[in-house]
Amino acid sequence: MAKKIGYAAKLFGGTAGTTASTEITHAKDVKVSVDIDIVDATDRSTGGWKDNLPALKDATLSFTLVYDSADTNYSTIRSNAMSGTPYAFKPSNGNGGGLDADWTISKFEEDQSNGEVISADVEAVPYCGSRNPSWASDTSSNSNSTPA
Repeated sequence: MAKKIGYAAKLFGGTAGTTASTEITHAKDVKVSVDIDIVDATDRSTGGWKDNLPALKDATLSFTLVYDSADTNYSTIRSNAMSGTPYAFKPSNGNGGGLDADWTISKFEEDQSNGEVISADVEAVPYCGSRNPSWASDTSSNSNSTPA
């Protein structure tokens, strides 16, 4: 088993309806949260035990995007947030595994603090109008597993 440090992971972006393929190199602190609703299906046949069934899934993708005037990803993501246009993101663990989906950008919060670089906190939720989210499996196991 090869352990990975977070900076070896990657975030990809692209046109909704396709797997994201453009690396977003100015992203940091990427986080994917998947929540699964649980439905109580308990009846008298369960012998006094609750019968919990998985139901609807939801996810949130969040990351910080560092501003660079030469980086078109920043302006594209901001534009998609302002227009409500879905955008493909695929956060990858660096081995190809990750949640591949189209996303609605639900938050674009630009921070212009005096002592920091300009950045934006971005949050997105799945958009299923063009394709359903799917978790891609790892394609390799040991690239970038430890820092050089």
